Amino acid sequence: MARDIPPQDLLLSARRRRVENVVAHRTRSLAVVLEDLEDPHNIAAVLRTCEAFGIQEVHAIARHYAFHPNPKITQGAQKWLDLSLYRETGRCIGLLKERGFLVAGTDLSDGAVSLFDLPIDRPLALVFGTEKLGVTPGALALCDVRFKIPMLGFTQSLNISVAAAVCLSHLVFARMEKHGRSGDLSETERRGLCDRFFALSVKQRHRIFEGSFLKAASEADGEQPLTPSLSERARGVAVGHAEGAAKGGLALRGQRAPGLLPSSLNSEEAEPSDDRLCSTRT
Repeated sequence: MARDIPPQDLLLSARRRRVENVVAHRTRSLAVVLEDLEDPHNIAAVLRTCEAFGIQEVHAIARHYAFHPNPKITQGAQKWLDLSLYRETGRCIGLLKERGFLVAGTDLSDGAVSLFDLPIDRPLALVFGTEKLGVTPGALALCDVRFKIPMLGFTQSLNISVAAAVCLSHLVFARMEKHGRSGDLSETERRGLCDRFFALSVKQRHRIFEGSFLKAASEADGEQPLTPSLSERARGVAVGHAEGAAKGGLALRGQRAPGLLPSSLNSEEAEPSDDRLCSTRT
């Protein structure tokens, strides 16, 4: 039966090679943090840029605005990303620091270093702020370093999606120039991501893999929310799954705060148990 066939066996060899090549260039040591972005077009453009440059993790802080990327702009790019949502800035940045990330916030004020001075040999998380005000003072105070993009004209700032593209382009290709590669996943991580992407590449996968495989895929890609242990919460580990990407929406893990996130992102109505709203591996 088709449901018993591994998803990679349902793909053309060219597609399998494409998935393997994409995964080989994936990185988790360069991450993006979005603080309370308001415009769905900007959110979507940043997600699409992250996927295009091989960034696997995006962390979004949603305090005042719903995190609702425009699907017409993302063009499906969101389903290949791991997205974590938080209600508190400190929680997000704190978890990244626990994992060894240097957290760098965009800032136009004096004292901010150049983008070109950021390190490329260690885990780095870039924090981008709201369209109108940029990264908030509270978030900047939590960052390890403040940086800005050098400007050569009269204009001193860029649209958030453009700024993210400039920063990621520089850092990804600087890493490639120095190390000869941009991907840095372990063999185990690569195999796991390949399995996820193989499954996501199969059309009508929900019908084909009805049964045991769909259950296994849901634990990797998010069909059913899972309840984490207290130790998992303490480590900031993923708190459940839900694959909505197949229908054009973001696949979220865990629970949402009522009124904070749009229902199109997550069907769960329960109040989250901590500051981390949800996380996804779509």
